[in-house]
Amino acid sequence: MRYHAVSDGNVEAFVTLRHRIEQCEKDAGLDENRVFYLALPPQAFPQTIEALGRAGLNDSAGWTRI
Repeated sequence: MRYHAVSDGNVEAFVTLRHRIEQCEKDAGLDENRVFYLALPPQAFPQTIEALGRAGLNDSAGWTRI
């Protein structure tokens, strides 16, 4: 389990998160199964989920859950 804060909806921040996740998976020899827990106010969900997708975090060899 890892924690990574993203303070705004900037897609570049989510791309940085994607690179961190990919490196963790590689270092630990993990499958690309991902769970994103969003501790956000309800109005922030749509833009956050969209940014996850635009950064490519919704597409992996494994499964993804939000």
